[in-house]
Amino acid sequence: MSTNSIIHSMVKPRLHIVSVLSLILLFTTPSFGQSIEVKGALQELGMGNRTNAMSALLDLIIEFPDDPGVVFLHASLLKNNAKAIPMYKKIVKGKPDSEWADDAQFRIVSYYATKKDTVKAREEMQKFRDAYPRSEFLPDAYEILRNTVGAGKYNPPPKSEPSKENTKLGIDSLIIDDKSESNPQPSSSGSFTLQVGVFKTRAAAEEEYQSYKSKRMRCDLSERKMPDGSMRYVVTIGDYTSRKNAEAAVPIVRDQCNCTPLIIQKPMK
Repeated sequence: MSTNSIIHSMVKPRLHIVSVLSLILLFTTPSFGQSIEVKGALQELGMGNRTNAMSALLDLIIEFPDDPGVVFLHASLLKNNAKAIPMYKKIVKGKPDSEWADDAQFRIVSYYATKKDTVKAREEMQKFRDAYPRSEFLPDAYEILRNTVGAGKYNPPPKSEPSKENTKLGIDSLIIDDKSESNPQPSSSGSFTLQVGVFKTRAAAEEEYQSYKSKRMRCDLSERKMPDGSMRYVVTIGDYTSRKNAEAAVPIVRDQCNCTPLIIQKPMK
């Protein structure tokens, strides 16, 4: 065998390995990148920066129209949750193993539960339990179900602590339970909440607060002193241990308040 033949036989396998690695990077890196972009856009939406989130969606949807994360972002940006449900179902049915599938199924359960559709809520809850028994959102879905249409035959799943390094968008507490109803003081365990209204008079704020309380939603009414010395009365919904959890609740609360909820840090009591 000639020297050139030996060199060629040594180089060819290496070129093959490089080609394979190039293909792996080609098909994996964009997916990872767009997931980060989707999460960034969802964070912008949670902070009330809807324009920024929409801009990110327009860029992503051109190149990745069927990506589950992009579909999830698109659904989250819809102001009408009824129109978002088919998109969440598309994720669950078409990409059941994606990182967004249990997020989508959680929102489906939450939608039907808050609409007091007992049959659909329980039906979707059963699908949730069967498909994603280890989902970090399952305990929260159970609580929403229990406090709206009733849990029926379902027993509460154990509430596990999500990994700090791998926490997806979730929801902690949106609807009050029987114990907290007897004690209207809001929980101080969370650090974030959703602002749904700021009023110049306490009477107007109280009316808004009572409207959410009548829906069994966990809400709070607080005072905020403005720089000019005047007082404002702030109505908030929810009690979340992280900003990501608050972000996940934005579409659900938006459907209830017909507003754009703003994520804020809970004031110190």
